[in-house]
Amino acid sequence: MRAGLLRPATAVLLALAALAPFPARAYEEGVHQLIGERVLPPGLPTDLVAPTPEDVDALRRATWRAGASHPDPSVRERFLRRYPSEEGFDAWAWKELLGLTPEASVKGLDVLPAPVADARAVAARASRDPDDDKRNVERFAHDERRAVRRDATGRPLPADPAQLDMGALTGLSSQAHAHYGLPRLDFSDSPSVLRQEPWRFAYPTTARAFAPEFAQVHTDVALAAAASGTPGGAALGWIWLGAAAHYLEDVANQIHTLQAVFPFFVDAKLQSWKEDLLSLGGRLRPRPGFVEIGLGIINLPTNNFSFRTCRCS
Repeated sequence: MRAGLLRPATAVLLALAALAPFPARAYEEGVHQLIGERVLPPGLPTDLVAPTPEDVDALRRATWRAGASHPDPSVRERFLRRYPSEEGFDAWAWKELLGLTPEASVKGLDVLPAPVADARAVAARASRDPDDDKRNVERFAHDERRAVRRDATGRPLPADPAQLDMGALTGLSSQAHAHYGLPRLDFSDSPSVLRQEPWRFAYPTTARAFAPEFAQVHTDVALAAAASGTPGGAALGWIWLGAAAHYLEDVANQIHTLQAVFPFFVDAKLQSWKEDLLSLGGRLRPRPGFVEIGLGIINLPTNNFSFRTCRCS
């Protein structure tokens, strides 16, 4: 008799537990550094000269000159239209060009790490920087005064709407666009595809993620720094190369190559049952189905409670 009374209570507890959100992380910052320490080969330089703000400033100016003198007239014209003067191409403008969050204090650009002569240690430590300094988080559109652009209701606008394919506009998941790399194939938004071939699921089906592009951009900056000829240019290059490795390490983990996983729709099914209960089967108010709930949460760009919130390190 006592066991029989316990069964309904147990069922309720299990249902509540199923509805509760549990965080799941792929790589934390320390793991990124550990990968660098374990994977980078021996024999790298051990006599690096610590970079200074002067080295960074020289690289920034060289970046502007490269754009202002680009051999392609159309590229040169577009670059100078946005960045007409070398003096006006400050740290904010440089981060904007690189697709980073201008408000972020970026390692290797705004701030420099403690001096370390060992290139292996420098790169391994820098591989955690894109998470630590939040260079890809909350990337908003800005006006000519560098104030955040807002819609009619006062909500901030994204610098690029494509960011919202992978996460929210604010919070940790807002960096997912830069830390994920989706396969190049024809996507489907069918729940059956999500269950059977999750690598082919995306909502919307035009979803994009940009980890490969960010790896390339950081590598380009690293090469430019190493070739700058300034005293700390080589060390600055290792800092940016280590940061480039962060994005490669992310997509080497399969969780960063999927937009969604089927267990998330199981949670949506449980939520639909809750909606049925609260609406008395739709008699008190309309209630969405589980597919609508699942796809809706995936595509809510301003909702930080999404399946991506804790999976984009």
